[in-house]
Amino acid sequence: MKLLGGLENEQQNIDLSIKASVVFEDSCRKLAAMDGTSANQFLVMAAAEKIASIQTAEAFFAERRGRGNTKAAIRFLTRKGGEQPREGDVLPAGLRSGRTQAPNWHSSYI
Repeated sequence: MKLLGGLENEQQNIDLSIKASVVFEDSCRKLAAMDGTSANQFLVMAAAEKIASIQTAEAFFAERRGRGNTKAAIRFLTRKGGEQPREGDVLPAGLRSGRTQAPNWHSSYI
């Protein structure tokens, strides 16, 4: 399947080939026809939507990360009362011992 795509801000398009199964190509063509577009346009728009959603999520979590208050979160998680944790829903060992700084878990996902 041959695609022709490009970024909105660029004046030139590039040729892009993808290897896809017959079933994928058939589904793509059928959905594009239902959408009233070509298979090429359908795939370019799908890729653009995916790129936009990833960029939006990255910006959202970067902003949230800057507003985090680890001490308040630990106070909330270790408060008295409420329900007992469900099986497997416990604080890591380092946090159960009174540690007030959470480990940097998110760094492996950036």
